[in-house]
Amino acid sequence: MKFKTIFILFNAVVAFSFLFIFLFPLFILGGEYAVGFWKTNWFLGILFLVILGILNWFFLSN
Repeated sequence: MKFKTIFILFNAVVAFSFLFIFLFPLFILGGEYAVGFWKTNWFLGILFLVILGILNWFFLSN
């Protein structure tokens, strides 16, 4: 029970942090800059999801 709660909270905090950082240009600088930012940094989103998937797999397998 405790491990499951910690696991869910960890994923929620990491996902919120990622979304906050990735959507930050949209909120602060506007849509034009955000589109350019996302076009040049799209691979970071995929890399983040891969790393998060590896961490989740590691914790669930143990």
